[in-house]
Amino acid sequence: MTTASLKKKLIAAISQENNKDLLELFSFLLKDQSSDGRIRKKQYNDELDNAMKRIDSGKYLTQSQVEKLAIKW
Repeated sequence: MTTASLKKKLIAAISQENNKDLLELFSFLLKDQSSDGRIRKKQYNDELDNAMKRIDSGKYLTQSQVEKLAIKW
């Protein structure tokens, strides 16, 4: 698969997705990183804090839910 066709496929899949948790995961994966590809310590800590808040409030996907979603990709 070419880079261009992969981009089109991902854009189409993301534009049709309504699962907020999955979209937040995509957003996390696409966030700006430092020039060496690593995230900064503050960003890491902020994301960790936000993830813990989501877990505490019950906003998470189980392993089996993620596996079912992955099959659709």
